Amino acid sequence: MGLNFMMTGVTNRESAKIAPNTALNIMERSIPIRLPDGRNIVGKEQLGIGEQGDRKAASWIGSTLKHTYGRHQLSPSEEQIFEQIRSGKVEPLFVEKDGQPDACAALIHGSKTVELGRAANAPGGRGAATLMWKLSREWENRKDDMRPLVAEVRMAAPFEGIDGGQGSQATLLNPKKVGMVSHAFLPTFHHPGEIEHDRQELFCFAAKEKPGHEKVKNAPRFISLPEIPQMNIELLQTLMGLNGFQTEICPAEIGEKNPPHPIGRVASVPFHLLTVDPELILKSETEWDVAGSVSPFELLPVDAMRTDLAALSEQLVGQGFICTGISAPHEGRLHLLFARLHKTTFAPTLPMNNFPGIDPKLIMRAHNQFSQAMQ
Repeated sequence: MGLNFMMTGVTNRESAKIAPNTALNIMERSIPIRLPDGRNIVGKEQLGIGEQGDRKAASWIGSTLKHTYGRHQLSPSEEQIFEQIRSGKVEPLFVEKDGQPDACAALIHGSKTVELGRAANAPGGRGAATLMWKLSREWENRKDDMRPLVAEVRMAAPFEGIDGGQGSQATLLNPKKVGMVSHAFLPTFHHPGEIEHDRQELFCFAAKEKPGHEKVKNAPRFISLPEIPQMNIELLQTLMGLNGFQTEICPAEIGEKNPPHPIGRVASVPFHLLTVDPELILKSETEWDVAGSVSPFELLPVDAMRTDLAALSEQLVGQGFICTGISAPHEGRLHLLFARLHKTTFAPTLPMNNFPGIDPKLIMRAHNQFSQAMQ
């Protein structure tokens, strides 16, 4: 299945709010935009002509992300960012203050989706949330591009003394503000931050389809799953409802124990993507070592239409997997997302206030399961 896992990086607490009427006005205006406080929203065109603007934009994104993350997994070098901007893959926006970046964000163009990400505030700066809102409106207004919008929202609590201090809200993007719907909570990525203390973090995966171009839901009316905590049935049922699936979960009657189902690895970057599909297993690795790899995280999507779904789910839980999400509606057939986390430093999770559609206790339950069950 075409899971699109690119790192968004939405972090840092906004230090001031823009008045609602001003924010709405910004959404409808063309770039460049003069803000009431004297700062400006600019694109790469305002930074220079041709390659000069692209290189300056790459420098601004690189420096802003470095202040936030220390090291950014998908933008490790300024030259790589420059190539992404020059090719059109990354479409950046900035809040400019006194000739320097105060915040950045971007649309990342993929073959099947457009990602809303690369968002961060410079030290002492603000505005990344406004940029993301503006970029989502840019995506909405493009009538010739029907690709869905996706984002990965960082759920981790900030480092003590970083991102506004211990206990402050780390997340910038409220999915509800841009009309995006959550479909999974997974500890996919790691960030070292400014203090170079690397830690794995929980992310919310969200998506939005263009009105009138929603993909037909392809899912069974009923599925049977074992009633065990690691299946997170209440969370799964909530996510299915939010995403328009009519699927209902029924308690499973598990029969005889079968031998463990073979698992193969089909990708290792940015993390290990696994499969139980017999056809894919023939072409994949069946043995691998997570120790020393780029990521301690493993993801295993399972087709919800499998006749052995309940038995396979029980087996996977027995092997350390936890089910904390479903595939996005635009990805076709409904899949359940099983994940496994190996020994690592796992950041505390801090759900935003009034998280749309999801009870925070369900998010924290998933966090605690990963925290307690690392292999």
